[in-house]
Amino acid sequence: ICPGFSGFVPEALKRAHPDAKLTKTSWGGRFHNFMIEPDDPLFAKISEMFIREWEKEFGKCDFYLVDSFNEMEIPFPPHGTEERYNKLAMYGDQVYRSIEAGSPGATWVMQGWMFGYQRNIWDERTLAALLSRVPDDKMLLLDMAVDYNRHFWHNGSNYDKYKGFYGKRWVFSVIPNMGGKTGLTGMLDFYANGHLDALRTPNRGKLQGMGMAPEGIENNEVIYELVARAGWRSTIGAATARTAPRSPATGSSCSGVSTAVSPTTLATAGNAGRAVARGAVFGRMRIFMPPLRLLPPVRTSCGAARCTAPTSWSWWLPPSAGGWRS
Repeated sequence: ICPGFSGFVPEALKRAHPDAKLTKTSWGGRFHNFMIEPDDPLFAKISEMFIREWEKEFGKCDFYLVDSFNEMEIPFPPHGTEERYNKLAMYGDQVYRSIEAGSPGATWVMQGWMFGYQRNIWDERTLAALLSRVPDDKMLLLDMAVDYNRHFWHNGSNYDKYKGFYGKRWVFSVIPNMGGKTGLTGMLDFYANGHLDALRTPNRGKLQGMGMAPEGIENNEVIYELVARAGWRSTIGAATARTAPRSPATGSSCSGVSTAVSPTTLATAGNAGRAVARGAVFGRMRIFMPPLRLLPPVRTSCGAARCTAPTSWSWWLPPSAGGWRS
């Protein structure tokens, strides 16, 4: 996914283009920027030029991210006015057309964090207006924080409120942490099975897949493993992890036999429990996630199976399938 042009420009653009129609925007009530009005021909011109120059440098891209209003006030007329909804529809139309002009066939990608975070701004009609003129198969919405809707904001899911995002394609996603800080919810069942609610709701719409959008890594590998495994299941699974026993001689994990670890133990282990998390086994597949950390290879004998500490992503296979694969 590559960056597109969302309309933001420095106020100094006026020196080169005195007739440019700029609107002042606001984030957090105190930080400001300027946006080209969507009906200004300069909006489409800059967007097309930006995309063409990007692809000239990096090659063809089929997905362009354009987020103009994330955590911001919408600088258009107020709720309930036709002018507001007409302008939002015009803006959505201009963004899509400028992406299409710069990269024919490409899809507009937009994150949906603000749909749950700022419900006072993003009512149903506001979002419907923004999306109304964009072809359904040329937009992809990232419903980034389903876990925050459930456990922090307690305001219901976005996909239900917005009726499956009005026919647009979308992705179910969670944010396991903010800035590397893990929320103390202890809701492992949700990370294991929350996607099933989206699969079963009548507002499923054009759900395309599921993902994660953490703002940090190396903080709670258990959550990552639960979510990664959930993508392969369409039935309820237990939020428990299994760890292989340790060799008395070396302390390394051995394949073939596993012992249960309670969700409470894993939830409270946090950063101190990386050794436990690294050894998590789900069913017949074992995933190691030690990003940015290389472990020295260790070999030992555990009965008939040979164990090797991984130096990268590894998948556990039973001895009959050949042992470790990295």
